[in-house]
Amino acid sequence: MKAFNELRGEWLEEEKKRRSNTDGKRAKRRYLHFDNRLNLSDIKKSNVWMPNVIIGHSFFPFIRYTIKTRRLRKTQGSKKQIIEKKRDIDYAAHGDALIYSWYAFLLTEYYENFIKTEGVDSYITAYRKNLGENNVNFAKRVFDFISEKENCSVLCLDVEHFFPSLDHQLLKKNWMLILGVDSLPKDHYVIFRIITRFSYVLMDLIIEKMGRRNQKDLSRLCTPIEFRNKISPLIIVNRAKKGIPQGSPISAVLSNIYMLQFDIAVSNQIEAVGGLYQRYCDDIIIVVPTKYIAKIESFTLSEIAKIQLTINPSKMEKREFKRIKGKLRCFDSGSDNLLTLKYLGLEFDGERSYIRHSGIGKYEKRMNRSIKKAAELNSAKKRSAFPKKKIYEKFSHSNKSNFISYSIRAGEILRSAQIKKQFSKYRIIKKIKKSRNKASSTK
Repeated sequence: MKAFNELRGEWLEEEKKRRSNTDGKRAKRRYLHFDNRLNLSDIKKSNVWMPNVIIGHSFFPFIRYTIKTRRLRKTQGSKKQIIEKKRDIDYAAHGDALIYSWYAFLLTEYYENFIKTEGVDSYITAYRKNLGENNVNFAKRVFDFISEKENCSVLCLDVEHFFPSLDHQLLKKNWMLILGVDSLPKDHYVIFRIITRFSYVLMDLIIEKMGRRNQKDLSRLCTPIEFRNKISPLIIVNRAKKGIPQGSPISAVLSNIYMLQFDIAVSNQIEAVGGLYQRYCDDIIIVVPTKYIAKIESFTLSEIAKIQLTINPSKMEKREFKRIKGKLRCFDSGSDNLLTLKYLGLEFDGERSYIRHSGIGKYEKRMNRSIKKAAELNSAKKRSAFPKKKIYEKFSHSNKSNFISYSIRAGEILRSAQIKKQFSKYRIIKKIKKSRNKASSTK
């Protein structure tokens, strides 16, 4: 374990980076909340690493908004149906977020040391410190492992309603475990209490009461008097014995801490039969020799039930890889239907890996929407020049931090000729031009 002053120094450096622009100039986090935004001098004066400061701190409620995503999925009888998924995101006030950030950093250090001691540090891939890898690297590890086998089976599991389902007492037990204590220190207990019995206000109700407010004109969402008179009656408190907010700086590391006993038990069982286990947040993948798959599936479901979680049956996938005439093929488990393994935004058929079609579909929808909006704006303002540069920067190879550049890097990591074809410059430019022509013809 690193010295306290060293940890504090590293955390301060991370906070500086979070509040810096790409040109290195100092910047504030721009979102509006119930308190003022913080700058670097505020952070240094905060003393959030002092337990007495935390014990006496008054936390604001989170602000909650809901993300809705629509996906086309096959149902019984191979019929396709649009499924709408809702996910609640809670974000903390600036001062509170700073406190959560410090304790997240501190707990991550304890967590990393603990899983290294237990020998399970290579199995957990999400929300980790200094791994130097991304989801493509994690997927490659799985695909390479499968490629080395003659025959194997793969089980993909997704935990249902992950963050809202975390049992508070189990979380507390594992929190004490990584700290090596019999009861939580007072400051840690304050954080535990506020993150489990958290309060929040719905964004829609705030807008209804306060109206939409321009971030450029305000330093905070409301005055203390407005908060007391208008916002306080809207506060909702989580009184259940489970659930933590998704979106706070500390939620990610707490989710890993919660899964400790499961990760240890399942990884040990899978390693004993020569298999591979990986967990990326609530996405679990297991690769074992086919003769062990039924036993491992039963054991895994039993272990997930022990920590009060359930697997989403609609997202459970079973695949079997067989080498036929020297080529590895992917089948739906128990049948002769050729399929692919879908994992972390990628697909693998035994020989080739490529970007998931659903990911490409989302990219194309965003591109078409942006081009249509730009065309409509041009028409309304009677402009003749289309913002071609911005469109190409956002949706083509000319930007180093967009979906296209990510996909190209994925292709390089996976050494995939298929991904190279999917995102050739000719193909992408053709799609953009086609979208532009369509938008121009419908003005």
